[in-house]
Amino acid sequence: MPTLADTVVTQPRPQVLLVDDEPRILRSLRAALKRDYDITTASNGRDAQKIIKANANLSVIISDERMPGLLGHELLAWSKQHRPQVTRILMTGYSDLQAIQNSINEAEVFKYITKPWNIGELKAVIDDGIIHENTHHQFLDSDRPEPTNECLLAIMNRVNSNDGIYHKVAKSLAKKTVMADDIGAVFNVLERHSNVGVLFVDDDRVDADTVNTVTLIHEKYPSVVIIVATSAADGNSAIKLLNSGQIFRYLVKPLTATRLLPMLQAAIKQYEEKAAKQAHIKQAYSDDTGDSLIKAYWQKVMKLWH
Repeated sequence: MPTLADTVVTQPRPQVLLVDDEPRILRSLRAALKRDYDITTASNGRDAQKIIKANANLSVIISDERMPGLLGHELLAWSKQHRPQVTRILMTGYSDLQAIQNSINEAEVFKYITKPWNIGELKAVIDDGIIHENTHHQFLDSDRPEPTNECLLAIMNRVNSNDGIYHKVAKSLAKKTVMADDIGAVFNVLERHSNVGVLFVDDDRVDADTVNTVTLIHEKYPSVVIIVATSAADGNSAIKLLNSGQIFRYLVKPLTATRLLPMLQAAIKQYEEKAAKQAHIKQAYSDDTGDSLIKAYWQKVMKLWH
């Protein structure tokens, strides 16, 4: 399967920063990736920060989690503030729930890769991340349309114990809320209401059905921002929800209105940006002068939007 480097011969190679405190890992990754990307390495978070500050052309940062001084998710959270357009990927050999939760909630990572990695899958994730970053740049350079739809909140509550909290927060946000107690009801809500912007999934099971449901919703309704809350937290399911469902936040209960309010405010803002970006992508996709790689990447998504 051709990579971006094989396809794009007229543009500079994408720049990827690899961060790991193990020299063996950095050597192995560089050897595997140097043909396709312009690789820079750092052996700790502080050195990586200097590189990120100095390089405005980075496309992807891949960081290990367990490093002395500055943890991987801390570095990626820092990079989100300083280079928000750069795609952030966390790589680790451990299913550390706290690290996974922090990487989702604080660093807003694009993907989570476990060691040992498969080089073909790693390149595919990097390529997706590069196109994600390129799309972001195109969007920033365009005239952003103002949000046209009122953001509707949808709650899939499979626990039935937090309705009062949801209604209180929705009232504070002045947002309409639609409640659903099972998977089928959620899809009915999404079919009936085109302006659902945020889906909050309250599910103490978070089993394969939940992961599959979230994945399908993301694929079919990519503008919807998804938050998952559970008391049965599990690192492996959190990774699946991030990698397949691109969830925005992963919460471990208990829930409070004080905790939920800023998170839902951030989710609404994220939805407005995603909806505007979707409109831009549709326009770019129909424009013959647009970037062909971005068109190819988003073609499968576009089919789901019609």
